[in-house]
Amino acid sequence: MAYVLGFFAADGYITVNKRGGQFWCIQITDKELLENIKKVISADHNISIRLPRKLGENIYLDLAEMAGAPVTGDITEGIERLEELMKDDKIMYKIIRKLRPKYDSDKINSVILAFRKAYDLGHFQELEAIFAT
Repeated sequence: MAYVLGFFAADGYITVNKRGGQFWCIQITDKELLENIKKVISADHNISIRLPRKLGENIYLDLAEMAGAPVTGDITEGIERLEELMKDDKIMYKIIRKLRPKYDSDKINSVILAFRKAYDLGHFQELEAIFAT
C-alpha cells in the first residue's frame, strides 16, 4: 500500500468535475501496473482512458455544458443557447483563460476568433451531434 501511495503522490491527482464528482487519476501507460494497483486498493471501478482533446473541442464542450441540455425535445433550443454563449466575448475569454492560463490577452483573442471561424465552417458538427442527443 505504501508503494501505491507513493505512486499516487508522484504520478496522480484528484480531479473534480463541474458537477462535483471526484475522480482519482493516475498518469500511467503501463496497464498491467494499473491493474495491480487496482487490486491492491480493492477497487471495483472501471479503468478509463482519457485522450487529450484539442483546445477547440474543449472550448466547445465547456460551452455545451454551460448551455445545458435542451429543455424540450427540440435540440435547436440548446444549439441556439450555445451559439449565444459563443458570441459573448467575456464568456469565451473566461473559458480559454481557464483552459490555457499561460495565454496572454492577444493570444486568447486570437483563439476566440479562430474558434468562431472553425465553428462557422462546420468543424464541430460531430460534437454538436453528441450535444444534441
